[in-house]
Amino acid sequence: MLFDHIAFLDFNFDKELLWHDYNNCRKVNGANSALAHREDFKYGKIEHIPTNSENEGARLFKHIESKIGLSKFVNNRTPIYFSFSGDSFLPVHKDSMSGVWIAMVITGQQPIYFYNDDKQLIGHTQYECAMVNGFKYHEVPIKDTKIERLLLRQYYDCSFQEARSLAEKAGRIKWPS
Repeated sequence: MLFDHIAFLDFNFDKELLWHDYNNCRKVNGANSALAHREDFKYGKIEHIPTNSENEGARLFKHIESKIGLSKFVNNRTPIYFSFSGDSFLPVHKDSMSGVWIAMVITGQQPIYFYNDDKQLIGHTQYECAMVNGFKYHEVPIKDTKIERLLLRQYYDCSFQEARSLAEKAGRIKWPS
């Protein structure tokens, strides 16, 4: 049912190492730096902490991209750590520019809800590491969960279908049981 919305990726990653990396990035590119972006808006507080090419988050994405075959779609933007306050939420939306993104949950749980074009709920799931179709309606109800931090990278010149096909050919799709 959610085949066109999400693909679960089969990659192991060390959450503790990424947590340490997040804290290092926050010190270097923290909330008070020009590189960080903090949104205080009607949906709560969401902090964006960029990685750099030498840290663990960026190395992990280079590994994933090389294994799947997404390296040719990498843009100038680095992977980003997102930190959500407990009262944050992302409403039902489509991503305007990125047709596909990959995310890894570092702390907490990551539920994600998917909707049809009439914004009617069609299903929901949770993930540890997933590829998501940004051009489909989705919602991240952070407020009622314990999600705090995740690492994410967006791809602008690749469709979800193409990225999923590359991941399938590489044997990196993990189907839920």
